[in-house]
Amino acid sequence: MSRKAGIIITLFLAFLVIGSLAYRYSDFLEGLVSEEKNEEKEIELYSLVNATEHGIVNTEFRGMGLCSADSILMKIKSEVEYEIEIEIEPGWVLINSGSGQNMITVGGLTITVEPEIEKNVKIEAYCLDIDLDNPSFEETLSLQTNLGAYGSEAVELMAFVSNTPKTKLQWRSVQIALWVLLDDVSTYDLMIEYSDYHIQNAKWLLEKIKVDTSEKRIFRQTSYPNESPLKLTQYTCFETHIIGEVENVGNDECSAYGVYAWLYDDDGWIRWEIEDEGCTRLTIPPGEKSPFHIDGSYRSFTNGRAHEVRLWSYSGSTFAHYQMFEVSNVSVEEEDATLYIRGEVKNVGNENVVTTKVVVSIYDEKGNLVGCSQSKVLFFDSGETFPFEMTSLLTGTFDHWIIYVDAWYW
Repeated sequence: MSRKAGIIITLFLAFLVIGSLAYRYSDFLEGLVSEEKNEEKEIELYSLVNATEHGIVNTEFRGMGLCSADSILMKIKSEVEYEIEIEIEPGWVLINSGSGQNMITVGGLTITVEPEIEKNVKIEAYCLDIDLDNPSFEETLSLQTNLGAYGSEAVELMAFVSNTPKTKLQWRSVQIALWVLLDDVSTYDLMIEYSDYHIQNAKWLLEKIKVDTSEKRIFRQTSYPNESPLKLTQYTCFETHIIGEVENVGNDECSAYGVYAWLYDDDGWIRWEIEDEGCTRLTIPPGEKSPFHIDGSYRSFTNGRAHEVRLWSYSGSTFAHYQMFEVSNVSVEEEDATLYIRGEVKNVGNENVVTTKVVVSIYDEKGNLVGCSQSKVLFFDSGETFPFEMTSLLTGTFDHWIIYVDAWYW
């Protein structure tokens, strides 16, 4: 190779090395610039109140015809040329421009607002005025920090709710707790559908924020002795099931009644209410019994979990009790801890009945209930015979059974 050619090759290689180094240095500079830009673009966080007061966002609040939970529609638009985050805090009051209820926010929500883009967001808020109508869509509300006559305990309640997992709470319990705080309501004042466990959980909420609930009217109402003619005589938990028996210790037939269970979490909050699966009799005459079966499998109930079996009943009924039936050809077969009961039932009376229910209670030799089941017959005319088949889980060794047949007619 000539000396001239060697020089050319050396220069070419040097050019390649210098070019590569320059390219890498350019990437390095671009990386620095990119990091600086990312630092410049860090999103600023504002509370909803501050952002509204300083003109950073423009907001409008409207009712949705609801008094609780996701009940307020907020329209929000940024007035700045960069992306921001808005935090909705607990305890801000929304004053109604019309005749409807004022509301209070739960908070715990942060939303991102982009420049010049209008956004609609549902806000969780609760009613402050039980005697007024729910905020309608025609009514706007204005945001204010002054609690007025509502008091700081309402803010404490909303703050506690905002920090509690949503899967744990029920909006009815939150609303009842707020009304108890503000107006010491009774059950007769409540304007929403509720169950006893909603009231019990409202009490739990108030006690968590150190409110003395002993003199609150609604809790004194629900703590009165149960005057039901029903008495819980026995029950057992087996895997995910609660099986038991109730007795009518009163002097009249009991037709309007029910059996249910409260399931508690580790904090004492009633997480679920589960009703009987349908194994109860249509009517329990005085001195007689009825089985019940509560299936807790779909609510993750297992034996050992904190629970409470409860009864309810109302006096009076528009139905007449009918028991003119004859049961025959009964056979039982046990397989894999399951009992199969088959037989026939005949209407030996003079009435044509609409709904007839066949219920079986299964016992061990000591009289402990170890299973129960039911079957229904619709439009059962006088003189007719129908076959029935029932299947029951067994929680022990069965020894004997009792079959009840009850019907209603007008």
